[in-house]
Amino acid sequence: MIYGGISKTIIVSDMSTAIPSSALSSQSKVGQWRLIDYTTKDGLCGRLLHVGPETNAPEVAVPLNVSGWHAISIGFWPGHLWVDVCDQYKTKLKLTSDANFVYGSPGPEDSTRNAILQECFWKYACIPSGDMLHIAQQVNGYARSASIAFIRLTPLLEAEIESIKADRATKANRRLIATNDGHGLFFLDCPQTAADIESAIEPLRNSDVGKLFWCLGTGGDAVNYPSRIGEISEPDLSDYLRRGDRYLAESMQELGKQGIDPLKVACDYAHSIGLEFHISMRMGAFAIFPPYDELFTSQTYLQHPEWRCVDKDGTPVVRLSYAFEGVRQRLLELFREAANYGIDGINLIYTRGAPFMLYEQPLLDGFAAEYGKDPRQLDDHDQSWLHYRADVMTDFIVSLRRELDRSGVSQSGKRREISAHVLNNRENNLFHCLDLNKWVREELVDNLIASSWWVEKDWKKGLLDPIDMDYFSGLCRNSGTNWYYNQSNHDCNPEKAMEYTRKAYAAGAAGLALWDHNFRDPLWKWWSVTSRLGHREELAGMDPADNGARHHELESVGGYRMDRYSAYWCY
Repeated sequence: MIYGGISKTIIVSDMSTAIPSSALSSQSKVGQWRLIDYTTKDGLCGRLLHVGPETNAPEVAVPLNVSGWHAISIGFWPGHLWVDVCDQYKTKLKLTSDANFVYGSPGPEDSTRNAILQECFWKYACIPSGDMLHIAQQVNGYARSASIAFIRLTPLLEAEIESIKADRATKANRRLIATNDGHGLFFLDCPQTAADIESAIEPLRNSDVGKLFWCLGTGGDAVNYPSRIGEISEPDLSDYLRRGDRYLAESMQELGKQGIDPLKVACDYAHSIGLEFHISMRMGAFAIFPPYDELFTSQTYLQHPEWRCVDKDGTPVVRLSYAFEGVRQRLLELFREAANYGIDGINLIYTRGAPFMLYEQPLLDGFAAEYGKDPRQLDDHDQSWLHYRADVMTDFIVSLRRELDRSGVSQSGKRREISAHVLNNRENNLFHCLDLNKWVREELVDNLIASSWWVEKDWKKGLLDPIDMDYFSGLCRNSGTNWYYNQSNHDCNPEKAMEYTRKAYAAGAAGLALWDHNFRDPLWKWWSVTSRLGHREELAGMDPADNGARHHELESVGGYRMDRYSAYWCY
């Protein structure tokens, strides 16, 4: 439930009060926000701010002239024609008293509708006297259009304020894990400062997220921080395949010039807003085919062809095999380095890159010595062969557990955790060398994040098998290991998210893992619900439509009628 009624609400709808006035114009101009008059059918009228992706507008601030606790909502107007769907619309917003900007945008189903203003709930805040709303455009990397039509400020009752304070003070509902892939931020936004990186984490403040899993880079030992072990994931090329690849490289170069370590910035900021910070690694992402090979294929893969996976018929496979000590040690060295940043744990992403071992010579020799058989002559699903391979991966987990224990406790004083994104059921995990039963029995892992997995015979069609919740519930019951339901971006609209979350909690899940949170938290219409899915006890009565979002049908924009016979129809 969104607190605050509308009877005493204050609406700031004249954006021409923004300062500096020199940044405003009645026409589209580079370096200035365009002011456009509007009216809505429900009686709103005002002047909105709008810029296009090439405007390069400066930051402006709108006086609020209120103080105290309020519910804050923002009226957005993307202003797109349907042909502009490639223009990613986002507006950067913060209060004067806020630590950092956040991105705001309407729901994806509304982002190209130009005949409405979409009002989205942003947050509750105690607004100091004199605070203003600061509005900015994303100008680095993929520049975005931005606009704001109005600000709704609704005073809160004392009981509502106390409820919000109590909710924020407890950690009982922080049952969500947020993952950041360590690539999209740099690829899309080309961060130039520490604040740019912090802004990607800021939306998690006061949410139900308790753990942030931050990828070290694109995968393997290609990383996004100044490492002595790995290498920067985007090399300095003369020709990039995509603009985002160049933006990532430019971001790494600029941050390096300023002595900014993105991993340290992310870790410190996550801790400052009360989150655990875990680093993540895509366990199989060491190489990819041309033309992307020059961007993502690691030097370790290129320099050690003898460490690659080999299929049953002897065909080399584009993976590095954990059957080789060199591969295992390479990652352990990287994890050892990351532990020095004060992290709270390490997350192993096995949903990116299976298989991790196949029929490499060390496995063939070891299996033959123990069982007197050539595994290439056995069925692919022979249990003795699958368990033999899985024991090698388990030994790797044992080594990682030992390394983390040696590194000392986390900032919170707890043992550093090991988490793993794993496949959807026992059979698929074991086939890909992940013996979850043994991991749990031997208390090697703290958290398992169960994820849907490809239907093997139809993986090219993108078909997925669902998560076997009964298996994970039975596996982790009465153990020291928690399991979480991994929610993909395909299931992040509030209705689907709530449906799967209810099922997961009913099956014994400790919480929900939000894949790529940075692609969902700017969608305020959805985030207002998703960010509270850790409130397990309230979930049964939670309404996905109770998200604070409203549509305001436009009557006119800039003097042009938008209702009965809109010119939109002409194009």
